[in-house]
Amino acid sequence: MTYIFHKSLSQGIFQEQLKNVIVNPLFVKGDKSSQLANNRLISILTGFSKLLEILTLRRINQHFQLHHVQVPKQYGYQKGLSTDNASYKLNNFIFKSKNKKIYVSGNFCLDEGV
Repeated sequence: MTYIFHKSLSQGIFQEQLKNVIVNPLFVKGDKSSQLANNRLISILTGFSKLLEILTLRRINQHFQLHHVQVPKQYGYQKGLSTDNASYKLNNFIFKSKNKKIYVSGNFCLDEGV
C-alpha cells in the first residue's frame, strides 16, 4: 500500500480503479415520492481510496503550514474550520453592519457547470 500511495502522490495520479463509488440516496424530509429533491446523496468509497484521501489532505496541510501559504480567512483544509464557520462569520458581519446602518454588498460567482 505504501508503494501505491507514494507513487500516486509523487505522480499526481489517482488510479481509475480507486474512483469506483456507490452512491445511495438518504431520505431527509418532505415527500418520499420525490426523485432526489428530498434526499441527500451519500457516497460510499473503498477503504483504500479513503486512506489515500486522508494522506493527501495531510500532505496538503503540511505544505500549507510549512510554507505559510494559507491565509487565516481561508476555511478550506484547516482543522476545526468549515464552510459553517465561514457562513457564520459572513452573517455576523452583515448583521453588525446593518445594526450600524452600514451598507454591505457582495459579488458572488456561479459556475454554470455545477
